[in-house]
Amino acid sequence: VAVRSSSAAEDLAAAAAAGLFSSVLGVRLPTPADAASDPASAWAPLASAVGEVWASLFSRRAVLARAAAGGGQAGAAMAVLVQAQAPAALSFILHTVDPSAAAGSSLLAAEVAVGAGEALASGGLAGSPWRLAVDKKRSGGTGSAVRAFANLSSALLPTGPCGARASASSSTLAWRPVDYSRQPLSCDGEALQAVGGALAAAGVALEAAAGGVPQDVEGCFGPGALAALRDGGGGGGSAADLVPVIVQTRPQPGAV
Repeated sequence: VAVRSSSAAEDLAAAAAAGLFSSVLGVRLPTPADAASDPASAWAPLASAVGEVWASLFSRRAVLARAAAGGGQAGAAMAVLVQAQAPAALSFILHTVDPSAAAGSSLLAAEVAVGAGEALASGGLAGSPWRLAVDKKRSGGTGSAVRAFANLSSALLPTGPCGARASASSSTLAWRPVDYSRQPLSCDGEALQAVGGALAAAGVALEAAAGGVPQDVEGCFGPGALAALRDGGGGGGSAADLVPVIVQTRPQPGAV
């Protein structure tokens, strides 16, 4: 499962707080037998993760950020969410209105990385993800462009089976080396178009569902995405593997 923050002091109208609080991904859940025989030990990893996320509300960085924003500490509060872990071949952060574009632009902006989204949100890795611009008005991702190629060197990937309910208790994540220069998004224009088209469709749909309000979106593509992108689908994936999973969406700070 993923253990994440939901705080009254993050993602305010005037300021985002991506990466300000802790998230713990790939937390191992106990088997029913372990939970019955020794519940304290069996649930310890989850309890520890919940405590780590909640305590990050009072980290030095979080306290200083609230002070700088003028919000003070009295109103700071946090809920901790425990969610099913979405198995991710690619993760993304998407702004449905490109913050760097001129007013009225139809561009959206996305950052994309291999594996779970910690590579995007934590800010603790050397290097940068793919940075994409996609024209929402052009169908099929034909208006997709790479603004910056990824130069990260590792990704947070499953160490065991992930996704199926029966195997969830054995699923954890670990950092593994990844050669980004050999990934489809770095060397295949059709892969770029496919990912751009999927992101544009998701962005347009989410904006429409939110009454036209620009959105700041976190999500991922499932385990078959990379296979679907390789060799025009010859890697064994299908078009369904390029339907993004939306983990979280909220109003985009500062966008109109």
